[in-house]
Formats: sequence, C-alpha cells, structure tokens
Amino acid sequence: MALTPDFDLHDHRHQLKQVSDTGDVAVFENRDDLACPACSRPFSRLMILTGQRVSFPENDGDPFCLLRRDDDVVLCRH
Repeated sequence: MALTPDFDLHDHRHQLKQVSDTGDVAVFENRDDLACPACSRPFSRLMILTGQRVSFPENDGDPFCLLRRDDDVVLCRH
C-alpha cells in the first residue's frame, strides 16, 4: 500500500511506530512495508516536519538541512 501526499497519519497508526516527536519533527518506523509516495518503494522511516526549517546531524552519511518555502522545499547536503 502506498502513502499518498494527503494521507492521514491516524489511518496508518497501526502500520507505523512512533520513534520520537520534538514538536517540529515526528519520526515513525514503517512496520508494514508502506510504500513511499514519491518513489513507491518501501521506506524505513517517516519524518513529518511542521516547522519551516530543520537540520539533521550526520547519521549514515552527510548531514543535511531542509527549508520549507511557500512553493517548494530546499534540501542542502553538507
């Protein structure tokens, strides 16, 4: 099953496990092979961002930052 861009998180709560929630970033683990709405492949983590900007420290690669603007999202890899 693929997530759509307008999916309701509560409809999929039984398929996702909440890992963390800072208020600006909520992270969920995909427990049921839900498909990515962008590429249709199963994903491991889902991040829901409510803030305008967020930085992610180095994890398995280079750190990156996201900036949400009115018409797009900017991704910067460092």
